[in-house]
Amino acid sequence: MSDNPAPPDYDVIERQMWRDNAQEVLARLDADEPNLLQRIETYVQRFGYTDSQVRSKIRSDPMFAAIFAMEPRRQGLHEKKAAEWLRELPTVREFATLPKSGKNALYVTSDGEVKLGRDLQNPPSKSLDFRWRTGDLTCYGMHKFTKVGGGNQTASSSRCARCSSASSSAPTRLAPCS
Repeated sequence: MSDNPAPPDYDVIERQMWRDNAQEVLARLDADEPNLLQRIETYVQRFGYTDSQVRSKIRSDPMFAAIFAMEPRRQGLHEKKAAEWLRELPTVREFATLPKSGKNALYVTSDGEVKLGRDLQNPPSKSLDFRWRTGDLTCYGMHKFTKVGGGNQTASSSRCARCSSASSSAPTRLAPCS
């Protein structure tokens, strides 16, 4: 039996976050939170209700209010939970969540090298997400959670696999992702 913690159950976590976020809609409305106000305005424009009608319905109907809950996936849920899980693994040391973009973000070039954004003229669209040490190795991780394959999801997975195979001859090697 392994001492490793179980990987995150994203479905259970996401469902709970939806419920939590639905509970926060009234507080966000009372605080005139700009993103919520924009969503209300969009709803008003699409369906022809007034702002006051929509606000009143949000206040009186929790199921309607839930429509305006923040989407957990847009809150970095999957990456945050993956980072928490990786940190708990007994062989992981010096874990770091890396910058998502910019000059200090790390990217994998088409030939498999890991480089800083400032050293690339046109960095790839996806940066590396995590770095950690295990034994004498420095490891990098690129996290992508999808529920449905195809389109951009398949392309993203293919890019990751190409980077991994290209890195076999690079000074910094990447493990295959799945």
